[in-house]
Amino acid sequence: MAKKIHAALAALLLAALLTSPHAARLEAAPIQGAFTYEFTIHENGTVSLVARFTSDAPGRAWIMVPKFREYSLSQEGIISTNLQRDTAYYFYSNLSFEFEAGASLEMSYSYRFGSFIVEPNGVFFSTLVGYDPSYPGEVIVRMPAGFEVEASFVDGMERSPDSQEASGDQLVLTFAIPPESDVGHRVMVVFKTTEEPELVNLTAGALTITTPKRYVDVAENVTKIYLKFQPAVSDVTDMPEIPISMKFFIPSDPEEIAVLGFTSVSSPAMLMEDVITPGKVSLNLMLVRYPESYLPETLVHELLHQYMLRAGLSTELRWAHEGLAQYLSYLILRESGYPDAGQEDINLSRLVFQEVRNLGFLQDWRGGGSPPDVATYYLASLYIFSDLGDRYGGLDFYKRFFSEIRSDGAEVDEIGELVYYLSKAAGEDLTDYFAAMGFNIPLQPVTMGDPIESRARFVMALLNGTRPLNPLAPQVEDLVEAAKGYRLTGDFLSAYRTLDEALALSLLGPLIPLALLVASVTALSSLSLRRPLSEDPETRELEARLAALLFEEPVERWQLVAEVVRMSKKREYEEALREALQRAELGYLGFEDGEAA
Repeated sequence: MAKKIHAALAALLLAALLTSPHAARLEAAPIQGAFTYEFTIHENGTVSLVARFTSDAPGRAWIMVPKFREYSLSQEGIISTNLQRDTAYYFYSNLSFEFEAGASLEMSYSYRFGSFIVEPNGVFFSTLVGYDPSYPGEVIVRMPAGFEVEASFVDGMERSPDSQEASGDQLVLTFAIPPESDVGHRVMVVFKTTEEPELVNLTAGALTITTPKRYVDVAENVTKIYLKFQPAVSDVTDMPEIPISMKFFIPSDPEEIAVLGFTSVSSPAMLMEDVITPGKVSLNLMLVRYPESYLPETLVHELLHQYMLRAGLSTELRWAHEGLAQYLSYLILRESGYPDAGQEDINLSRLVFQEVRNLGFLQDWRGGGSPPDVATYYLASLYIFSDLGDRYGGLDFYKRFFSEIRSDGAEVDEIGELVYYLSKAAGEDLTDYFAAMGFNIPLQPVTMGDPIESRARFVMALLNGTRPLNPLAPQVEDLVEAAKGYRLTGDFLSAYRTLDEALALSLLGPLIPLALLVASVTALSSLSLRRPLSEDPETRELEARLAALLFEEPVERWQLVAEVVRMSKKREYEEALREALQRAELGYLGFEDGEAA
C-alpha cells in the first residue's frame, strides 16, 4: 500500500488493544475509589504519565503495568500485590493488589514516543489505560498551551473532552470514563504546532530519508535496516538498486494508526487514488511503538512494491501486489534473523481459505483504493502466494517469476498474464490451480516443455477458434511456421517476434473486411462494404484505416496491432485506436527492440 497486510493485521492488533484482556476479573468492589491517568505532553514530544488509584474503603483492584519499561511504584495502605506477566497484551502485565481503607497506589514513568510531531502536525496516542472497571476513571491530557487541538478520540471513536481549559502554560483536556465500561482504553489527540520543521536528509545507497531532526536516530536505524535487506529485494525481483525517497508520517485518526507504510505522494488518504508513486515511500512513526520485527517488515514490504512495479508487475493487479509483497517480506526476514516472521499471518490466511474457498473475489481489487473487507482480502491474497511458494520453492520460485517478466520486458496487468508468468516459473500450467481458486482465467498458452513450441500451439489454438471469421488465417499459419524455422536456427528473438506478429494477426484478423484483401488498399470505397464490429461510425473508420495500414510500410503489422492491444488496457478502445493510427500514419511507433513483445 501502499498499504500492506500489516495494515490489516495492525488493525486487528489495534482492536485487540482496545478490548479487554482475558485475565479473570477480581471480586467486584464498591465504588468508593477511582483511577486517574494523567499524561503530560512536552514540547519535544516526550510524555510523562502518572496513574493513581485511591479508595476510602478496603477492597481489591488491578492495574496494567509496562512489561518492558521500568516504572516507579509508590503505595500506601496496600496489603499485598501479585504481578501476572502473561496477559492478552504484548506490552503489559497485570498488577493486582489488596488494600485497606484510605489506600493509594501511584505508578509513573516517562517515555519518548508518547506523541509524535512532524511540524506542523502532531499526535498523542496514549499508552494503555487499563485498570479494574469496577471503579470509575479519568484521563487527563496536559499539553503546551501553544498546541491547537484538532480532534480527539477515545477507544477509536471521535469524542470531545468533557472539559478543556487553560492552566498556566498548559492546555488541559479531561475525559471521564464511567465504571463498568471496557477494561482497556486508548486516548488519541490530534493537534497542530506553531513551529517550523527542522529537516535533515540522510542517505544510504540509493535511499534518501528526509526526517525532522528530532527523529534522526530513528532514520539512522532505518538506513541500517535498508542496507541489510535491500540486496535481497533486488535479488528476488531481478532489479538493480533503484533510487528511493523516504519520509515519516504520523496518523491523523485511529484508522491511520494501522497504516504502517504507504507509497503514495502525500498521505494515507491518497491510497484511494494512487497505489504507488514510483520512488516514494512513507513510514508511520508509530512503528517505533510496535514489536521489533514490524519496522523491517514494513520497510521491506514497501520496497518490494517499488521494485515489483519496476520489474513489470502492475498495480492494476493490486491484490497480487499486496499478497506477494507481504509473503516475500516474510521470506526475506526469515533468512536474516527473524525465523518466525509472518507465520501467524500465514496461519490466519489458511483459516480464511478454509472458510471461504472461492477466492475469485480478489480479481475485483485493482488499482487504487481499499477493498471492502480489508483483512479478508489481504489474507486471501497472502494465502495464494504462500501456497504457491510452498509448492514451487519459495524465494527461488518468485526469482524465476520476475526473471521471466524482466526477460520479456513485460507489463503484467491482467490475470492471464500473471498466470502465464507464474506458470513459466513453476514449469507447469497453473491455469487449473487458479480456476480451482475461483478466478476467471482466459485461454492460456501451455507452458510445459519448449516455450516457443508452446506459444506456437497457443497461437494455433486461438486461430482455430476464430478461423471462419479471420481472413488472415493463412498468414498466421505461415508466420507460425517461420517462427519454428527461426527456432531451429537458434534465432530465438526472431522466433518470439514472429509469434507475436502471428498472435496479433489472429486477434485483429476478424476485424478486417474480406473485401480489403481482394481490393487495393487505396480503394477506400471498399471499406463501406464491411460489416463492422463497432456500431459507432467514427470508431468504424478508425478500425478500417488501421486495417488498411496493416499492409503498408514502414509500419510492421505486429507492432501496430500489439500497440492497440497494449494501449487499450489503460484507456478507452477508441482512444487507443486513434493514438495507434496517428503513430502508424507517421510511420513511427517508437519501439525499442522487443518492447512490444
